[in-house]
Amino acid sequence: MMLDTTMILQLLHERPGRYIQRSMGDYSMMDANGVAVTVREDGKDFLVEPTAEQMNDLMAASHLICHGSKYTAVPD
Repeated sequence: MMLDTTMILQLLHERPGRYIQRSMGDYSMMDANGVAVTVREDGKDFLVEPTAEQMNDLMAASHLICHGSKYTAVPD
Protein backbone atom coordinates (compact mmCIF):
# COMPACT_ATOMS: atom_id res chain seq x y z
CA MET A 1 0.00 0.00 0.00
CA MET A 2 1.39 3.38 -1.01
CA LEU A 3 0.69 6.28 1.35
CA ASP A 4 1.22 9.87 0.31
CA THR A 5 3.61 12.06 2.28
CA THR A 6 0.75 13.95 3.95
CA MET A 7 -0.62 10.69 5.38
CA ILE A 8 2.84 9.70 6.58
CA LEU A 9 3.12 12.97 8.52
CA GLN A 10 -0.39 12.56 9.94
CA LEU A 11 0.46 9.06 11.17
CA LEU A 12 3.71 10.30 12.76
CA HIS A 13 1.82 12.99 14.68
CA GLU A 14 -1.03 10.64 15.65
CA ARG A 15 0.81 9.17 18.66
CA PRO A 16 3.62 10.60 20.78
CA GLY A 17 6.97 8.93 20.25
CA ARG A 18 6.33 7.59 16.74
CA TYR A 19 9.32 7.54 14.44
CA ILE A 20 10.56 6.15 11.15
CA GLN A 21 13.45 3.69 11.37
CA ARG A 22 15.96 3.22 8.54
CA SER A 23 17.45 -0.25 8.28
CA MET A 24 19.57 -1.37 5.34
CA GLY A 25 18.00 1.26 3.07
CA ASP A 26 14.39 0.44 3.99
CA TYR A 27 12.12 2.61 6.13
CA SER A 28 9.47 1.50 8.62
CA MET A 29 7.25 3.55 10.91
CA MET A 30 7.38 2.44 14.53
CA ASP A 31 5.48 3.29 17.70
CA ALA A 32 7.47 4.49 20.71
CA ASN A 33 7.47 0.93 22.09
CA GLY A 34 9.17 -0.41 18.92
CA VAL A 35 6.08 -2.04 17.40
CA ALA A 36 5.62 -1.51 13.64
CA VAL A 37 2.77 0.81 12.67
CA THR A 38 0.13 -0.62 10.34
CA VAL A 39 -2.83 0.80 8.47
CA ARG A 40 -5.94 -1.16 7.55
CA GLU A 41 -7.41 -1.13 4.05
CA ASP A 42 -10.00 -3.50 2.62
CA GLY A 43 -9.75 -5.69 5.71
CA LYS A 44 -5.97 -6.12 5.42
CA ASP A 45 -3.20 -4.63 7.56
CA PHE A 46 -0.25 -3.03 5.79
CA LEU A 47 3.03 -1.90 7.33
CA VAL A 48 3.75 1.81 6.97
CA GLU A 49 6.93 1.77 4.88
CA PRO A 50 7.75 5.11 3.27
CA THR A 51 9.86 5.02 0.13
CA ALA A 52 13.32 6.59 -0.06
CA GLU A 53 11.87 9.23 -2.38
CA GLN A 54 9.15 10.12 0.15
CA MET A 55 11.74 10.34 2.91
CA ASN A 56 13.93 12.61 0.77
CA ASP A 57 10.93 14.83 0.01
CA LEU A 58 9.98 15.05 3.70
CA MET A 59 13.56 15.88 4.69
CA ALA A 60 13.90 18.47 1.91
CA ALA A 61 10.68 20.13 3.10
CA SER A 62 12.05 20.19 6.69
CA HIS A 63 9.23 17.99 8.05
CA LEU A 64 11.56 15.44 9.65
CA ILE A 65 14.48 15.50 12.05
CA CYS A 66 17.16 12.83 11.62
CA HIS A 67 18.67 11.17 14.71
CA GLY A 68 21.09 8.65 13.20
CA SER A 69 18.84 5.97 11.72
CA LYS A 70 15.66 7.37 13.34
CA TYR A 71 13.50 10.11 11.87
CA THR A 72 10.93 12.04 13.89
CA ALA A 73 8.42 14.68 12.89
CA VAL A 74 9.28 18.30 13.48
CA PRO A 75 7.21 19.39 16.51
CA ASP A 76 4.10 21.46 15.76
